[in-house]
Order: sequence, then structure tokens, then C-alpha cells
Amino acid sequence: MAGATGVDGGAVVEVFATPADAQTRSEYIQGVLKTMGPAAGTEWHHLDGATLLRVSGKLNPSVNDQYTAAFGK
Repeated sequence: MAGATGVDGGAVVEVFATPADAQTRSEYIQGVLKTMGPAAGTEWHHLDGATLLRVSGKLNPSVNDQYTAAFGK
């Protein structure tokens, strides 16, 4: 998607003050997506300390794997 930002552009990295804040954000987003149903889409989430990597579920799993590898997991 040309010009898309954030997870709509494929992926986004969010950095928080604490690992707990990153976990809370991940859980919040996943809860909202689940509540809204399939129309809201899906995301893969990867946590590393206070950093959250969000990858669009519209991407192929192999692309998520590439983001995960680059993220250091």
C-alpha cells in the first residue's frame, strides 16, 4: 500500500518505557482485533524487552519470518 504507515505499511516497531508496557500494548491490540472480528485484520506480535514488533497479518508468513529474523529473534 503506497504511502501507508505503521502496521498498514507492513510492520511497525513500538518502544515503551518498560517490558510490561510493551506487553500491555500487545495484549490491548490483540484484544481489539479479536473483538472487531475478521474485518479488522490480524497481526503477528513479537516482544523483545520494551520493544514490540507488529507485523501485518496481510503479509505472507515467510515475510513475518523475515521481520522476525531482522528483529533478532
